[in-house]
Amino acid sequence: MNKIAIYTGTGAYMAKDVENILASHNFDYNRLHENDIKQDKLNNYDILIIGGGAIFDIIPALSKEAIQKIKDFVLKGGKYIGICAGAYIASSVFTDNEEKEYRGIGLVETKFKRGKGEKIVEVLFHNCGQKIKLFYCNGPLIEKIGKDEELIASDKTNKIGIIRKDIGKGKVFLFCAHPEGNLFNKITAEQLGSDLFFIKLLKNK
Repeated sequence: MNKIAIYTGTGAYMAKDVENILASHNFDYNRLHENDIKQDKLNNYDILIIGGGAIFDIIPALSKEAIQKIKDFVLKGGKYIGICAGAYIASSVFTDNEEKEYRGIGLVETKFKRGKGEKIVEVLFHNCGQKIKLFYCNGPLIEKIGKDEELIASDKTNKIGIIRKDIGKGKVFLFCAHPEGNLFNKITAEQLGSDLFFIKLLKNK
């Protein structure tokens, strides 16, 4: 069984949504703050999940040291799952609605534009034709897919979807919208139909 860590540090105010789906499917997990990452505690895990939250609080909290620890974690075989804020953070650069650029931690080259609004979106997996729904909440909109990065599922606009990239021995999965549901809006992953894919992602190496 994979050992799972959820980032619950500065700015990670939607981490409880991720904890909820893991707990409901009997996954063991631990919470990690930015200082835990700096202290090499990522080495004890197979998966790091950074969920929704305040990107402009999370990025500076991580610091250059913690960012390098995350990159090393993936290179050595770890799996990074970024959801909404976690996807913004993983990018090299993202822009706001006025085209002002901000730097992410550089796990992927995909360029995002900051989106606004809340809605349920349906995405199609390109390899099998399966459809699931995701809860979109001010998530990143895809502007340009980076080199060696794959849009494995997307909505009809190709702006909202799921991106995969292999880095070293590890993997990165980025969600523009939430597969785990949302406690505040009483939306569950089971209602979205995203639970089976998300659980499979956590179980696979």
